[in-house]
Parts: sequence; C-alpha cells; structure tokens
Amino acid sequence: GSDSGGLFRSNYNLERETTSNLELGILLEEQSWQLNSAIFYRKDSNLTDWTFNFDSTSARFANPVDIDTAGVEFLATKHFDTAKLIASYTYLHKSENYGAADIDASFYALNFPDHRLTLGAVYNPTDILEFRIDNEWRTQHKNALRNGDDNALFTQLTLKITPPQLSNLFITLAADNLWDESFEEIPGTPGRGEQYTLSATYSW
Repeated sequence: GSDSGGLFRSNYNLERETTSNLELGILLEEQSWQLNSAIFYRKDSNLTDWTFNFDSTSARFANPVDIDTAGVEFLATKHFDTAKLIASYTYLHKSENYGAADIDASFYALNFPDHRLTLGAVYNPTDILEFRIDNEWRTQHKNALRNGDDNALFTQLTLKITPPQLSNLFITLAADNLWDESFEEIPGTPGRGEQYTLSATYSW
C-alpha cells in the first residue's frame, strides 16, 4: 500500500518484532474452589502498530513501537451443587517509546484497560436449563480520540435450553450490554449497543 496517503499507510522499513516475557504464576486448588494468579513482565521491541499524530488523527501509520508491560491477574472459581461463581481482576501498566517525535499515540496496542474486573455466575436448576450472568467493569487507559467516559460496565444474561427429546440440540437466548453502555472500545468508533439474540444449535 501507499506510504504517503490514505487511511492506512504502509511502512517499508519495518523490522522483525521480538518479545521477551517473564511470568510467575501460582495455582491454589481445593475440592470446590480454585485461585489462579500471575505476575508478569513483557518487553516488545519493534512491535508494529497503527499510530497517529494529533495533526492527522484519522490517518493510521504503520510504525514500530517499543512497549514494556507489567501486570498482575487473578482468576477465582467457586463451585456449588448447582451453581458456579467466576471472578477475575487484571491490572496492566504500559510504557512506550515510538522513537520518533512526530508520533503521538497508538490506535490499538496502547488501547487497553488499566483495571479490569469480571464477575460471573452459572446456575443449573435442572439438566434442561442453564442461566448465566457475566459482568465486566473496566477503566480504560486514556486516549485522545475516545469520546465519553473511560469507565465502562457491561452485563450479559444468557439462558440455555437443552430439550431432553434431542440431546444434541440447545437453544440460547441472550441479552448483551443490558445497560446500553456507549463506551468506545476502539477510540473514535461508536460503542456497541444493546443486543438481543435467539439461536439454536444442533450437532451430530
């Protein structure tokens, strides 16, 4: 593609990307619960990303960026007779070096949540029915192109029905983004609205 015009502009001087990762994880497990945790550090060199400068925010330039990422994550599950709870938390910190004065920000690699918390539950009152709720709360890293708040809360409800007459068939009713959250997951792009779906799957 062109390296001087258009929405997405090529770069013919890109070099190979390299990544180094160091991670320490701990798994604690008992009969009815599990806690999985990790602390990590990742170093990306010459990571290719679409970048922009504030004088031309609609143009995406392919450029290398060096990114150091540090983070921690926790995932916990608790089992009951007919239910399960799942919770997680992730913290990320990134520092970047574009190596050029005319690059101000990144479209994708630096679009990330500083904090992300999830809480979900699955309830099986019978073999036929499964109820599920998933919640996600995040504080997204600030971005000059994002309209609206950097905080977001998403909730999804799902009902799965497995008719006993056809064990390989299941019907799913789902409601996504119940609070009609307008958060822009990709800065400058309208967020997803409320969504309701009905689907049927049969396998053989």
